[in-house]
Amino acid sequence: LAGLFLALTGINNWQMLLMALPLFISYSAYLLWRKRAAWQPRLFMLSIAGITALFFMLPLAWPIVQEQIIGGRPETIALQEPDNGRTDLLSYFIPPNLYDTTMGKNVANPYLTRPYEQIAASTYYIPFIGYLALFLSLVGIIWQWPQSRFWLLVAFLYVILALGPWLAVNGQPTTILLPYYWIENSFIGVILRRPHRFNVVLSLPVSMMAAWGMTAMVNTSLVRRRQPASVILLTTVVILLVLGEVRRAVPLTTTPYSVPDWYKRLGDDPENYGVLDLPVNDRRFDKWYMAYQMTHGKPIATGHVSRVPTQAFNFLDQIPFLASFLAHKDELDSSIPEVSQNLNMLAEGNIRYIVIHKQFVHEGYRQQWRDWFTIEPVYEDDEVIVYNTSPQFGVDFTFSQRLTDALGLIRISYAPVEAVQNGVVKIDARWGATAVPITESQVCFDWLDDTAVSRYTLCQPISIAWPTANWQTDEVVKESYILPIPEAIPPGAYTLAMQVADENDQQLGNQVELGPVQLSAYAPQSSSTAVWGEAIHLPGYTVTQSDNMLNIDLYWRTNKLLDRSYIAFIHLIDTGTGQIAAQNDAIPRNWTYPTFAWEPGEIIKDTRQLPLTEIPPGLYQIWVGLYDQETGERVLATDENGETADTIYLTDIQK
Repeated sequence: LAGLFLALTGINNWQMLLMALPLFISYSAYLLWRKRAAWQPRLFMLSIAGITALFFMLPLAWPIVQEQIIGGRPETIALQEPDNGRTDLLSYFIPPNLYDTTMGKNVANPYLTRPYEQIAASTYYIPFIGYLALFLSLVGIIWQWPQSRFWLLVAFLYVILALGPWLAVNGQPTTILLPYYWIENSFIGVILRRPHRFNVVLSLPVSMMAAWGMTAMVNTSLVRRRQPASVILLTTVVILLVLGEVRRAVPLTTTPYSVPDWYKRLGDDPENYGVLDLPVNDRRFDKWYMAYQMTHGKPIATGHVSRVPTQAFNFLDQIPFLASFLAHKDELDSSIPEVSQNLNMLAEGNIRYIVIHKQFVHEGYRQQWRDWFTIEPVYEDDEVIVYNTSPQFGVDFTFSQRLTDALGLIRISYAPVEAVQNGVVKIDARWGATAVPITESQVCFDWLDDTAVSRYTLCQPISIAWPTANWQTDEVVKESYILPIPEAIPPGAYTLAMQVADENDQQLGNQVELGPVQLSAYAPQSSSTAVWGEAIHLPGYTVTQSDNMLNIDLYWRTNKLLDRSYIAFIHLIDTGTGQIAAQNDAIPRNWTYPTFAWEPGEIIKDTRQLPLTEIPPGLYQIWVGLYDQETGERVLATDENGETADTIYLTDIQK
């Protein structure tokens, strides 16, 4: 039986077997020492236990040894991790809730909500032993010393190992070396990874000491005289006290479990195909997908394995749009144009559906994913969004506008509708194909005046990254275009139109109108040389005033691509009090055009309004500045005099 249970420990978790071996070896040595007169029979029995354990474990252990150790790929079971997950000495004696709220006051980072985070990998596994368990263990050590001494030594051994390579007390690492230091980088150390896991085995010697303490209490004369009623009463009281202490010190939570209706429907489908659940590659999600699999019974593209084989994601790594998910990111690379090609690669691997789980991803990211997929989901409810990996025209997508017999627009959008000379118009187009295009094609954009005459035409390939020569039937492609607005186009009202052309700019199919664009001249009332961070310029601005409204047009320009979003603010300062009388803080173009989307050299007209109805008469100054949307930190600017400040003065107004 000892051999069987040792084997089950290893089969359940090979790490657990390694952690249990010190106990098994220590107890074997203790038995041989305690029964020295009968050491040969004892040794024989222990040998039988070891052989029995090997008999059951070897068939399952040998493939691991052969594949990962003999095969020269130990990285799949031995992982180097910077966080070694040691145990804080005080955490054995202080419950987690009390430790978090009252201890760790002198930690290096006062903003940590859980001081234990500084020195432990798993902050929710603080190994509080329990005051009643400690009391019973102390009784056992004092009154049952011969029976408890071995378990005290084992408990000490596992505490020393769980403390890690350096002693830490109250969230503060010390310079005191501990024995684990010498095995931390050994093969055993990198397999175990985190020494705090030894606390799992610590529960056994503590339980034994507490059991001997309970035995001592039961054997007192007061209890013995009234057996069995007194024994039952004492045991009941101790159990209730233990449960009460655990419940108070370590609140136990349960996870409500429900299966989305989609998976119940999937389980009724007899066909064999796979499912890809998103997001992926995180045990917070993947274990749920494994649980859902018990209902639908289909193969899943990902799941949780603690020691991931090196080739585990070779298939998914070949699919570009999954790269961010496999890197534990929620932001999809929306610049990838080949929507259907990415989906078809999954279909070729017999993965029929992509299931997006709403509970695991923020709504903003979900909208970004939905936008990239372009096609309509085959199913959606409050829990999941499901897409087909083999989209078909007429089923998963249709055309809002057809341009040729083979090509059409699923949808298209553009901005801004009020543009300025030397600015740009950006177009987002979702293309579809009902057949293989006959020739390599271009897209041409026309600025049509009020007489439907084109005043300016710009042609470019439909897709540089994925040329139409590669397109197949039921192709879905996402592309964006930048249309610079030269000064040669006079201000006025225009209609933006587009058409498909061949390589010689000859029209193919129909011209379609996208919508109106009001073009204004680049004519700021005042000029400026202000520069924020050597990248964002304000070459000019215009201020107009009515009785109840102040209108300010800011003309921004950047000389390089920006990687952050900045808020532009305008302050109307009362010159008498120095206080802000009115202000306007927003992403340019009324929150629609963040700075990281600006093109180098582009002029961005940013119109702001400040109501004047509540402002008393007087002299006011207009100041402008930028701050980081994420951090709130203002960006320093250099004015026309070469002075640096976080706000730039523009002009005065009189109310």
